[in-house]
Amino acid sequence: MASSLNADIKTKFGLLIYHLAAAGFSYEHIQEKVVRDPYFLCFERNEAETFLTTPIETIVQEVFHKQIYIDYSAPIASELFWAGQMYISLLLNYGVPLQRSFLVYPLEKMVSLFDPYHEMGDGRLCLRYLEDEAKTSVLKTLMDGKLTARQLSVLTGISYSAAIKYQNNQTLFGMSALTASSFASLLGVPACVFIKESSFVPDVSSFMEDAAFRSVFVMALSDYLGTEAKDIALIENAGDRKANTALLESYRILFDYHRFLIVKNHNGQAKTAALSPNVVRAINKGAIARFKETLPEGTLLF
Repeated sequence: MASSLNADIKTKFGLLIYHLAAAGFSYEHIQEKVVRDPYFLCFERNEAETFLTTPIETIVQEVFHKQIYIDYSAPIASELFWAGQMYISLLLNYGVPLQRSFLVYPLEKMVSLFDPYHEMGDGRLCLRYLEDEAKTSVLKTLMDGKLTARQLSVLTGISYSAAIKYQNNQTLFGMSALTASSFASLLGVPACVFIKESSFVPDVSSFMEDAAFRSVFVMALSDYLGTEAKDIALIENAGDRKANTALLESYRILFDYHRFLIVKNHNGQAKTAALSPNVVRAINKGAIARFKETLPEGTLLF
């Protein structure tokens, strides 16, 4: 059911991890770069297409400062390729920020799970990760050997009791954006590490062919527009004024999901307005959440 764009992201990141290791970078160096280098915030910025269109050689040159040559005709069958894909699967299906998944499952650990999890499907690995994340203090992992809770309290201005409480992930992921920013600055990691769910929104274009998904998408759109779902129709061509004017006799609002255009009736004429990318992502995210609620627990969408 996964769209090609999401599948392409998984494949590209798997190839990147594989070729980085093949180029001689240690697992520790790779994960440190993924966790701390601003480049890998491309997913939090919803710039996955930039990641997809940038050659792996360029990423390695600009982020890891090494020139490499890749023979793309060579076969790839590696636990490293699988490991890279699993990090993206966690991001796509459960909104786990890439940087945090590398903290909870360092690359060496993820690779060690290749056997037997690669034969079980992504879902089993994702569930195993979620169980382990709940038991792994992200804050203690970052503080280990560097800071005590008392020092964290002094340096961030939070109380000592709060510094202790934040060692529990459930409390940590509920912190304010300001506190997350303060922790991130002190510990040299992006703030998304401390946020429950990534801001990345998977591509949903292929789901629009599914009637059940279209239905929940309309509900998510109606929530944003503050209107009833029955008043909205999804269309594929906002430029077909004749057809849309006729359709507006039955619906108050039309939405072109290919170009993110809203069509409304204005004095008998079909008038269009564009939704911003941020708004569209918010609607998509809401639709994904609603759709997942209709599926059996543990079902992966991407």
